[in-house]
Formats: sequence, structure tokens, C-alpha cells
Amino acid sequence: MKFYKLFIFLMILSCGFALYFFFIGKGSDVVCTKLKVGTIRDTVSGNVQVLANKTYNIKSQIQGVVSFAAVSPLGKPIFVEQNQSIFQLEITDLNRSLKQALIAKEHLLQRIEKGSSIALQLEIEEEDLKSLTILYKSDKIPFVDLNRKRNLVNRLRTQFEHEKVSHNEAILNHNLNIESLESRINKMTIKSPIKGQLISSHAGNGDMIFPGHHLAVIISNDRLIEASLNEEDFSDIKEGLPAGVTLFSLGKIIYDANVSRISSTVNPSTGRRIAYLEIKDKSVPLPPGSSGRVEIIKSIREDRLLLPRKALIGNSVFIVKDGRAKIKDVKIGAQNLEMVEIKDGLNTDDIIVIETPHTLHDGERVKPVLIKNN
Repeated sequence: MKFYKLFIFLMILSCGFALYFFFIGKGSDVVCTKLKVGTIRDTVSGNVQVLANKTYNIKSQIQGVVSFAAVSPLGKPIFVEQNQSIFQLEITDLNRSLKQALIAKEHLLQRIEKGSSIALQLEIEEEDLKSLTILYKSDKIPFVDLNRKRNLVNRLRTQFEHEKVSHNEAILNHNLNIESLESRINKMTIKSPIKGQLISSHAGNGDMIFPGHHLAVIISNDRLIEASLNEEDFSDIKEGLPAGVTLFSLGKIIYDANVSRISSTVNPSTGRRIAYLEIKDKSVPLPPGSSGRVEIIKSIREDRLLLPRKALIGNSVFIVKDGRAKIKDVKIGAQNLEMVEIKDGLNTDDIIVIETPHTLHDGERVKPVLIKNN
């Protein structure tokens, strides 16, 4: 019985060793390649979002009842021209008040034009004063008569000046009233500040609105493409660099673009900076809110040692030597989404693991399956 148990134990042990050497000792297959010499585009990639270049939140400046409203049908945008009326408030009462104010001012001007009774009397008394002055100098009238006339003329002059001031104040008040009514009437017509699209409307016919009431949102027709990039990728980014933009809503087409502007600040919560792009083809439809990806080309480098990017584990790679995976640190240069430039750490005859290197550990037995580095 003891020999039987020992036999079974040795059989199991033998099978274990056999399985180990068959599956593990032999090593698992790993896809590998070698460095190649070629040209690489040094790029930075990030997310993009399409924004309207300008957005206006339209608010009411005055209280009133809406008599006309431009309402977007089924949420679709309405194309509007600059200074086009998009809301009209009821102005019947204001127009009536303005008409009455204009009539009152006209009546005042007509009265002033007819002349003042004080002015007429002053003119007569001034002529009398001239005559009395001549008579006084000829000793034909006493000074008392001359002085009485002078006092009368002075009083009339004062009254005439007061009357002119009163007329001017009345005209000014009429003008201020008219200007106030015209200003209120103008504010009752809400116009689009730009040529663009009305994308939302928040008031309809018959609604009572008040100052500060949010009425609508209008966006410009020109678009801004905002690219969000890691701060560490910004060192060589500058205006004018070429880029390729892909928008998810437009399929896999890559649109040629340029960096048009760079933000000077970093978002402290995300550690990212913003670059603004401009697509060269102005006919490309760019719906606001669309998202996608961008690849900004910093430079193009020729005759460089290249490796597929997927081979990297941080700044290290696995090579296969003597049937085992060996980890090696490398120095990386230019890079893009597919390839990296290897500046140091590898030789051209090294066999480098390029598929799922993160599943390996240093010293693991492997069997390389060599493919061409395209």
C-alpha cells in the first residue's frame, strides 16, 4: 500500500514537471520587433470641443408685455442678421405719450416765436428812455423822471431775462421728456447684436417681462475649436503649428488646422492648458458642442530610430535575450500616437516586445515571434 501511494505521488510530480516545462519552461509566445530607421512626426494630442466664437445672453432692460417673439421651432436655431428685431414689447401707450410730448413742445415754440409782451413793452420803454435822456441833458426834465424811467426799463429787462430762462428750461424739460420716451421705446425693441444664430428663446407673445429677464441666447456663425492639452506637452507649442482635427460627429475624417492662439494660464483643477485651433476648410460644418481629438505637429524628424509606442511601459521596454524577457530603460525623443523615437538604451539588433508588455515580468521565459516594424 505504501509503495502504491509513493508511485501515485511520483506520477503526479512527474506530470507537474512535464507540464511546467511544456507550458512555462518553454515560454509563452510574445510578439516582437526591431528598431527601424525612419521619419517621425513629433506630435501632441488632446481633446477638442467646438465653441461659438461669441455668445450673447440677451436680457431685457425694461418692463413690458411681449407683442412679438422670435421663437426657435422645435429647438432649431434661427439665423438672424445684425440689428434684426427678435423681441418687441407693447409700445402703444408710449407712442401716445411721445406724440403728446412732441405737440406740447411745438406749442411752446410757437408761443416763443410769436414774441413776448414783456419784450415788446421793453422795446417801447427803451426808446422812451433814450428820448428822456436827451431831454434831461438839455435840462428840460428833472432827474426824477429820468430815474423813474430807468428803473422801469431795468425791471422789464430783468423780467425779460427771467422769461427767457423759463422758456429755455421749458424747452429743455420737453427735450428730456421726449428723449426719455424715445429711449424707452427703443428699448422695447430687442435686437440681435450680431449676425448669427438664435439658439434658445425664453419668452413668448403675451409674457410680462422685467429688467434683467433672460430672453435668448445668440451665437456667432464663426466657430472656435478649443483643444485641451497636458501642461507638460506645451513646451514647444506655438501659434501657426499645423494640426489634424477629427470630430466624432463628422466621422473619421482628419481636417487640416492650425494653432491660432494659446492660453497663458493653466487650469489648476485639471493641470491642462488650452490651445485654440482654426480649420483651414471654412466650408466644414462645425456644430457648437461637438467634440473630438487633435494631433498638433511640433516637428518632423528624419533618420531616427523608431519603435511602436505600444511597446513602452513608462520609459522602459522589454527585450528578449536568451529566451527571457529583460526590462530596459530607454530615452525617448519625438513621439506621436503610434510611434516613438528611441534616443538611447536600445540597439538595432535588440528584439523588443510590442504586444501587451505590461503582462510580463523581468526574467520571465518567453518565445519571441518576430514581425516587421512597419
